[in-house]
Amino acid sequence: MAVLSSYRKMLFIRCFLVVLLINSCSLFATREPELPDSGNQVVFIQPDRAEIVIQNFTNALNGLSIQNYLQCFDSNTFLFTPSQQSAATNPGIWAAWTYQEEQTYMTNLVSEAESFTGHKLTLSNSRYEIRSETEQQFIASYSLTIIHNRTSSGIPTTAVGDLILDLQAGGNGLWYISKWTDISTGDAFSWSEFKAVFSRN
Repeated sequence: MAVLSSYRKMLFIRCFLVVLLINSCSLFATREPELPDSGNQVVFIQPDRAEIVIQNFTNALNGLSIQNYLQCFDSNTFLFTPSQQSAATNPGIWAAWTYQEEQTYMTNLVSEAESFTGHKLTLSNSRYEIRSETEQQFIASYSLTIIHNRTSSGIPTTAVGDLILDLQAGGNGLWYISKWTDISTGDAFSWSEFKAVFSRN
C-alpha cells in the first residue's frame, strides 16, 4: 500500500512538472513586433461611438502615440485627399496614399519630434453629420502644433486648415476613420504639407 501511495505521488509530481513546462513555453513564444512609440503612455478608449474615434485621434497626436493614431483608421479602406494647394505642389505623393503611407508619415514625424511635450491638436467649429447608423462625417477647423527638428529647413511647427473625416462602424461595432479630406486656409501651411514633408526621411 505504501508503494502504491509513493507511486501516486511520483505520478502527480511528474504530471505537475509536464503541465508547468507546457505553460512556461509560452514565455518564449515569438510575438508580433510592436511599432515604436513615443515616451508618453496615451490611453486608447474602445471606439464604440463615433465621438470616441475623434477623442482617440486627438489624444494620439497630443501624445505622439503611433499605435493609438493608427488604430483610429480602417487599414483596408482608408483614403486621404490632400488640400488643393498641396496636391498641386506635391502631385506624386498623393496618387497612392493609403494606410501604409499614413503609417510611414506618423513614424517619421514621431522620430523627428524634439520632445514628448508641447504637441497639440485643437479642433474648433466642429460638427457631426449623421449619414446612417453606421456612417457619420466629422467636420472641423484644426490647428496642429508639432515640435519637430526640421525648423532649420524652414518647415513650420504649426499647420492650420479644415478637415472632413468620414467615420464608419465596422462589423464588430467599432468606429474608424475611412476617409480624410484636408482643406487649406488661404496660403497657410496645411496638414497635407506636414504629411508631404514627413512622408520622406
